[in-house]
Amino acid sequence: MQLRSDVKKKIDKDQEKAKARFDKNRKKPKSYSVGDLVRIERTVVNKEHQGKSKKLIPKLQGPYRIVKILPNDRFVVEDTPLTRKGNKRYENIIAIDKIHPWLNFNDYSSDDDNEMDSNENDKEE
Repeated sequence: MQLRSDVKKKIDKDQEKAKARFDKNRKKPKSYSVGDLVRIERTVVNKEHQGKSKKLIPKLQGPYRIVKILPNDRFVVEDTPLTRKGNKRYENIIAIDKIHPWLNFNDYSSDDDNEMDSNENDKEE
């Protein structure tokens, strides 16, 4: 019985180490809200590409709009007029690891714009 408890302690310790190692480089998933435009990873290839090289097929498709936020980092997305094919509407549940932002202008701050304007003014003088 002692041997089993020692083995269990060793396994638990090794699992904690593995989790710490895995979480060390893991980043928090990006948060999305209802109405955001996103790209989704292509999981199914069209019949027209069957038997051909898939190397040059775009890996992401979009834009799609987030309609609803579900638990466990899942989202209901629907197509937009740009991605709609015919009269059929597309709506699907997508995991957060398959979603990427469509366009993101939040990374650019107004401070950078002011610095660029001041640099242009310096050049004119």
